[in-house]
Amino acid sequence: VEVVTATGVPVDGAVVAVSTTLGTLGAASLTTVNGVITTSFTAPDAAGTAYITATVENATATTTVPILAF
Repeated sequence: VEVVTATGVPVDGAVVAVSTTLGTLGAASLTTVNGVITTSFTAPDAAGTAYITATVENATATTTVPILAF
């Protein structure tokens, strides 16, 4: 996740809460370094769609990750 100002400047030290509807994340809350946070995602054994959400202050973004079962 990248956190930037309205003019595109990276925000250092912003606390970002992350969550998923399926699987697990390496951390639930992270602090940006040079505007970026990174965590791991571990998929479950079952197929489905994981909705991963990141929230910082009053801004939220969600992405989907399809999980395939083999």
